[in-house]
Amino acid sequence: MKECPTPLSKVLTKRIQRKQHTKPTVLVSLILISLITCGVGSILYYFWAKRQAIVDIPNERSSHLHQPIRGLGIVFPIACALMGILSLYTRLLPLEIEEIWIRPVLIPLGIVLAGLTGYLDDRLDLRATIRLPLYALSVGLVLFASSPLSYISFLGAGIALIVLVGIINTYNFMDGINGITGLYSI
Repeated sequence: MKECPTPLSKVLTKRIQRKQHTKPTVLVSLILISLITCGVGSILYYFWAKRQAIVDIPNERSSHLHQPIRGLGIVFPIACALMGILSLYTRLLPLEIEEIWIRPVLIPLGIVLAGLTGYLDDRLDLRATIRLPLYALSVGLVLFASSPLSYISFLGAGIALIVLVGIINTYNFMDGINGITGLYSI
């Protein structure tokens, strides 16, 4: 009787070792897809917005003299949503069946809602009574999905909600000031 050149245990060990290496590869691939989406999406949006005249007209209070494109930030939440969808598809996150919709769906949904609110604010100048509840809903989705309630009280979650909405509103206000928000963030 001829002996099998590679016993089943060796084959299974190799497969398990390969699976352990695929998660970092998938994660790096998802990050690269997200970065490419941001880059290509930014270029496409720039030319489309320029053709559609989606620009900010400088006035006496403006810190810029040229007409910058408005709403370019919408590309980043779209890339985040794409990464969430792809992480679901590739099963990157080790989730149970009942948790399948929480992290990879609600976190990108909250980010897309915040990005869409900022985009609509850039285009339509939304009032604070509309903008702030939408930001609160988006932050609430992210806080719920990231499960901080098991670590902090409802009072702490409420304070986190107010602080995060304030930070988003501040960034949205400052993002058109010639890159000053990026400099402050560093």
